[in-house]
Amino acid sequence: MKKFLIKSILNNYILIGFIFITGCKTISRIESPILEHPNNNESFFLKPLTIDYESSIIYGSKKISVNGIIKTNANNDIYINGYSSSFGIEIFRLILKKDSVFLIDKLNKKYFKGSEAEFEALNIPSFHQFKLVNVLFGNTIFDTIDYTIDSSYFINDFSIKTYKSKNSFMSSYGKVTLYYSYLIKNQQFSDKNTNIMINYDEYFHKRNVPRKIFIEGSLNNFALDIFIKYKNVSKGKDESFNLTVPKNYSLFQ
Repeated sequence: MKKFLIKSILNNYILIGFIFITGCKTISRIESPILEHPNNNESFFLKPLTIDYESSIIYGSKKISVNGIIKTNANNDIYINGYSSSFGIEIFRLILKKDSVFLIDKLNKKYFKGSEAEFEALNIPSFHQFKLVNVLFGNTIFDTIDYTIDSSYFINDFSIKTYKSKNSFMSSYGKVTLYYSYLIKNQQFSDKNTNIMINYDEYFHKRNVPRKIFIEGSLNNFALDIFIKYKNVSKGKDESFNLTVPKNYSLFQ
């Protein structure tokens, strides 16, 4: 009974995580191993980093706490793993590359290895407007491929940009508030099913990586509240990332 309860709780974390993971199309736009936030703040680049993180997610009536490690390398590949803070169980391992996704769901003993298009074709809740990498590293989730700048202005010490979707059927709206340093203070996304605000509380200024990320709002009529804290950000090794699929794991269908 206890094992079933743990699995039920953690499954909800994986489900919510997939909502963000399926927004990983932004990976293909990362082309340089240097982390920087250029003036247009529409793209940024990574360098080898190791980040220790802790997080909590509340979605509807479900709550889970997860901690783990995020690693990047000079090829702009990203490795993420997650453990249940309460039960000490490893939930997932994930590698995102320019043109592929490699996910091991250790809770359900399943895996996926293939292209982004193949991953998106799975019947997994998809929230394509969210760009996982951009959220985690404090970059705008609104790119010039899918969105156009609707307005740009200054209020006090902040630069504000509003966005609207180029796709008339999406009817989505965005707003980004930036410091003069062009680091993001917050960004907001809304459409008919979603209203999300992402706030960044301070940055590791040496590396331009946020210290804390607050995500709150509603998703499909359920309240969503996510808190992510980067406990430590350090220079990482320029290593390649790979995963080995354990025996008896089945492919996501």
